[in-house]
Amino acid sequence: MTMLSFIETYHPATTSKKMLGLFAVTASMTGCATLGGGLTPTQCQQSNWQTIGYQDGLLGRSQDYIQKHIKQCAKANAVPNQQQWRQGREEGLKRYCTPLRAYQLGREGYDYNDVCPQSMTLDLLKAHDEGYLNYQREQRLNQLWYNTDPFWGSPFYGRLGGFGGWSRPYYPRITPNNRHPKYINTHQPKSSQPVAPRPVTPSNDATIGSKK
Repeated sequence: MTMLSFIETYHPATTSKKMLGLFAVTASMTGCATLGGGLTPTQCQQSNWQTIGYQDGLLGRSQDYIQKHIKQCAKANAVPNQQQWRQGREEGLKRYCTPLRAYQLGREGYDYNDVCPQSMTLDLLKAHDEGYLNYQREQRLNQLWYNTDPFWGSPFYGRLGGFGGWSRPYYPRITPNNRHPKYINTHQPKSSQPVAPRPVTPSNDATIGSKK
């Protein structure tokens, strides 16, 4: 790769255009997915329910989640195609129920949703815990930074150049992980340190985590 081609490829303007294009493609592919926790009347009437089911599967949503779609779409006099939704959800779960995805969920601080086959649950919990332990370590490093930084919290200072006064305080989390009753004592992260609170909503990447 020549220097000119390197600059053209990685210049911020070029990268921004590529990212905008990627977002546009993603938006067109997921235009039928849930938006703001629900579907609009137009989406209820015109959506591909297999696509919606696939997105719900990627998010690890339970089979009862279709009831939420039914309730919302009833306001638009539309009836979801439950068979298509289930088919799509099963395909989405194939990507959710993997050790890599379980690790990513833990690494980002999200709970593992108990929607996968029981034969896979223990391995998935172990992968999730490995990611979550790394998340804990990162939170503790952040806590050390906040505790030792004499200027943190002032309105004119921030570690990343922002306003430190806008930062949230560190609150310990008592329970390290949510567990299905059957596996409550099977495998737990080994840690005696307090745990930072985890996000209650998923990130913008719908394939990373979800809220039950």
